Amino acid sequence: MFTLNGALGAAARSEAGTVIEVREGMSSDIDNFGMINSFLEGGGKLGAAHVSPWTVNAMEMEFTVGPPGIANEPGVVFDISRQRESYAWRQESNNQWYPFAEAPFYGNWPTGDEGVNDDGPNNNQQNEDNTPTTNHIYSRDMPGVQTDEAAYKRLVVRFNMREFVRIRLDGNQFTNVNGPAEGSRASAKVEWYSRMDVTRNSATGLWVRNNTQPLNENENEIKLGQKSLSQNIPSGAPPIPNP
Repeated sequence: MFTLNGALGAAARSEAGTVIEVREGMSSDIDNFGMINSFLEGGGKLGAAHVSPWTVNAMEMEFTVGPPGIANEPGVVFDISRQRESYAWRQESNNQWYPFAEAPFYGNWPTGDEGVNDDGPNNNQQNEDNTPTTNHIYSRDMPGVQTDEAAYKRLVVRFNMREFVRIRLDGNQFTNVNGPAEGSRASAKVEWYSRMDVTRNSATGLWVRNNTQPLNENENEIKLGQKSLSQNIPSGAPPIPNP
């Protein structure tokens, strides 16, 4: 299940085998307090519209584990993992564009089918609930910047992601470090993407969403699927180098 923002109770629909539920907040099954608190700290909203207190897009993903009760079996440990490719540009006050070559805004897909490059012990505490509740586990991501204060004239940030579940049967916890594969992949990879285009409000110095693009080139969205990082590069910005 891939959750976006919208009216509570809106109808769910299926896309590429994944259910999309449109609602405002996080699932009530999530009981990881680090995950809940970081979500509230960032504004407590899913989707790609808010800019304060953090200027981020936000999503929640639910996986159903089975058969029912499998989490009670000795040695079974789950982990939700993510693969990422990303790129970003910043425009300075002199109107010049530069690559924003800092993690996580810059990165290529990891090597190997099950390698991860968007994980880590802290991310695991704040972005995942890997202990099943009613046979569900959850991940949440908020790509963007953790402030509404604009450091640049304009910022364009793009991510393509692949989300999947891993399992261990030896009772050991996942280390959640980027790079090597751990355990065994236990789900298909769910593809999603996030794109953000924000500009500095000259009066307040805060970020505002740049929604001047044609509707078919919306650059403030978070959805299932993938979209080329090089599609609709800002005018005057340098091209993405080959990996």
